[in-house]
Amino acid sequence: MKALTLGLAAVLLVGLTIPFAVAEPDDRPAARDARKPDRDLPAEKRRDAGRTNFTISITATGLDRDNRTYTLEASGEGVGKARQGENRSGLHGFARLHVRILDENGTLVKEGDVRVHVVMIQKDDGVKWELSSFMRTPKGLPKLALRGHNGTVVDDVADLEGHGFALFKPDDAEKRVRLKLDAVVEIAKQ
Repeated sequence: MKALTLGLAAVLLVGLTIPFAVAEPDDRPAARDARKPDRDLPAEKRRDAGRTNFTISITATGLDRDNRTYTLEASGEGVGKARQGENRSGLHGFARLHVRILDENGTLVKEGDVRVHVVMIQKDDGVKWELSSFMRTPKGLPKLALRGHNGTVVDDVADLEGHGFALFKPDDAEKRVRLKLDAVVEIAKQ
């Protein structure tokens, strides 16, 4: 134990006597520019060339375990990458949604903003999509998980249907509520 204590003291003493260099303020922008080599490339060759802005809206009805009916409404904007392949196209991105949950009487139960991950793939046999919010979701706001295998895409607007669930905690409740959802989702490129 005594040798360990002496060893730690020696490391601290040596560490305090070794000089260290501080970067000059003029050096920082040059280093930042060196990490982003595609700044001077034409727009179509940059890493963000495939970026796509999109809007998303969700309308869903759901039942909890006690067969009470809820309505979930969400809308927002996102950014993603358009994906193109040999026999498929799609979208992969993130969006910030403003979510409202209403009970069967139309009373607002929960409201707030959540961030969702969106994946949509269109193949010859149809559209496959999923949406989830299992990232950092503010406490009590819904965690969403939706997916579907059907839908249509016309003029950069996708009309999708699917199923999933939402998990949230109403303001006046002690337990979380789990809803089984049937959803209609619209994703439109801007």
